[in-house]
Amino acid sequence: MIKIAFLQEGQGYYPRILWGDGPADALIFPAPVTVHYLNRGSKAMNYTKVSKRSDSEWAAEAEWEEAGCRFRVLDVWSADEGRAVLTRRFLAGKAEGECTPAEGVQLELRAEIPSDAGRTWRFAHPATHYSDPVPLSEIREAKVFMEDRLTYPAVIAFQPEEKRYFTLGRVSLPVFSEAPRRTAAKENFYLQKTEVGSIGYSGGRDEVVLRAFWPYFEGDRSVALNAGRVPVSAYYPLEGTPMEMELSYDFRFGHGDTFADAVYGAFKGYAELNPPQPAELPFSLEDSMEYRRVSLRRSYCELENGGAGFFFHFDPRHGYGSQPSGFGTSFNNIPHESYTRILEYGFTGRQLNTVYSLASSDGGEWIERGRKVVQFFVDRMPKPSGFLYSLYDIENDKPFASFGEEGAPKLHYISHGNIPGNYLRTMVEPAFDLLMCYQLYASLGSEQASWWETTRNFADFLLNVQNEDGSWYRAFEPDGTPLKNAEGFGNDEFSSKSASSIPILYLIAMGQQAGEAGRKYLEAARRAGDYVLETYVPLDHYLGGTLDNPNVIDKEAAQYTCAALYGMYKLTGEKRYLEGSVRAGKIFVTWNYVWNAPCLPGTDLHRADFKTVGNGGINSIWGGGVVDIYSLFHIEELDRVGEETGEDFFRRMAEWIAIGTQQVLSHPGDLMGFTDLGMQPEGFGVCNQGIDEGMIAKGDIWGTLGWIYSAGIYGLGKYLAARGR
Repeated sequence: MIKIAFLQEGQGYYPRILWGDGPADALIFPAPVTVHYLNRGSKAMNYTKVSKRSDSEWAAEAEWEEAGCRFRVLDVWSADEGRAVLTRRFLAGKAEGECTPAEGVQLELRAEIPSDAGRTWRFAHPATHYSDPVPLSEIREAKVFMEDRLTYPAVIAFQPEEKRYFTLGRVSLPVFSEAPRRTAAKENFYLQKTEVGSIGYSGGRDEVVLRAFWPYFEGDRSVALNAGRVPVSAYYPLEGTPMEMELSYDFRFGHGDTFADAVYGAFKGYAELNPPQPAELPFSLEDSMEYRRVSLRRSYCELENGGAGFFFHFDPRHGYGSQPSGFGTSFNNIPHESYTRILEYGFTGRQLNTVYSLASSDGGEWIERGRKVVQFFVDRMPKPSGFLYSLYDIENDKPFASFGEEGAPKLHYISHGNIPGNYLRTMVEPAFDLLMCYQLYASLGSEQASWWETTRNFADFLLNVQNEDGSWYRAFEPDGTPLKNAEGFGNDEFSSKSASSIPILYLIAMGQQAGEAGRKYLEAARRAGDYVLETYVPLDHYLGGTLDNPNVIDKEAAQYTCAALYGMYKLTGEKRYLEGSVRAGKIFVTWNYVWNAPCLPGTDLHRADFKTVGNGGINSIWGGGVVDIYSLFHIEELDRVGEETGEDFFRRMAEWIAIGTQQVLSHPGDLMGFTDLGMQPEGFGVCNQGIDEGMIAKGDIWGTLGWIYSAGIYGLGKYLAARGR
């Protein structure tokens, strides 16, 4: 049972939480009341009064004056099984004279975990920061993040050797925020009326420090303002006193065999504490797919050279043929005018996948139209080696490399270097879509031999470039030469091979389609599955899934691993693959919101009554501050793994994702300010990202790129079919 005690220091008191008998089995809260002022420095103090209400509950208070104001903190500390809770009332009122109107105040809470300098730690902020193991002595900077950047506002501190973890989480979730009060000077410390705080950790000489701020401090580095990552700090204005704010946090202690177990256990526990409240949609999930098909059909166009494609890159506020609204990746603003003249077949535009979706659902004229789209790809995009281009420049009537080609259109997934080539992922996706189209048309009595030959040649290319350990590098030249260990392709062998899960499901499907001749593809899939299972899963480390920020920890790497290993389990029946899928899934689910972060009044998302539950953060640069609907591609596998293993939270998360990702979709009752039915932004700004450099502000929408049609039709459709809907 957790025990709370108060220690006296001079004339004051501070709490200590005990959960065992050892010297490290404690959380210590020196100076439990720390206040920072915008213009007057800081003050740290102990409680002046404490009283024991019961064996498991204490009351404590502190009172002081500053800047013409009188402040009080009234705290209640309570203990429960596995957790302690702090409920804090903060009151500010006038003292002598008037409160300084330009003054602002910020509270900080620090919890110290005693630790030897050499003890190893690992930390997680859901959807933002998944650290490597690090000894206390090497923790160099504070990692503190705005609560709305996190899919649940909590930090998890894990001790791998002891297999135990500690958490600090917000219990009273923020629901309101106004915009920061900044001037033309672009201050990074400013006044702001907001309930949003921040949570994180830092290292001390003999302790790990869990930290909570209200309003938020984000540092030692923040992406909120600029590429320099200057920290930001908000202070609640003292105007209009008296004022009162209630805050509540809890501190949890648990055991987990792995980092994934610890992060998932804490995340799931907080979702149970504050049950997710997904959006209430004015239409069914099945209807949402049809709305998207309406728009997708209208993006179809036939070309003068006999080809055809879907021109699904546009700004939904301006309609078909417009330029997608600008955005940035890794603090690079990407020119977007080229999007109106290219056909994209992988990653952010899945031409062949849209053929599969429309031909299978609509039939009729979409069989022939789809054939034109696919044949255009087959006739122009393969190389004799089996290598595939995935981008086509209509203006110059030729394919072009995804990177390294001088004078080629520049897309958002740029990389450095001058060697032309393509990414593994942007070849696998069109090859897999081509296989599905081949299978669909064959089932309709219209087998296309050249389609099979093209996807088979690419599968053979994959076998030729597969490494002896079962992995693949992240990118290749047309002759199969790998591009690796360089900016954009991975810093070392570990990161350069981090996309090795991506071909697995495709090779399984190829092996099953090819019959006896497909054994080599199944064996290649097994070797890749074993490599992923033995290399990335034991470290709970998934990176390099996205191509616009290609060498960071991200959501898509985790979800691809979860899905690929589940595919291996279905193929082989071997439990080790299922266990690996579950372990990757435990990280994948934490990338998706289980609470509703507040929107700024007057923004696009506020007008749409946007709920963050079910939407996913993208990568560890932006964290959950930018969300999209990409999780839809693999919620079928997440749901199936949940059913297979009894992990019901996986299934509930799949449902929350299915619902939450249909928001801001134009429908018959509300076109959302867009020009047609079935349009949706590509992404949503949950908190500021690089706003001083014209990137994404809290409440923004942007896009659209065509991948969202595949996610919202194909990805969602797989899930609904698996659920018998």
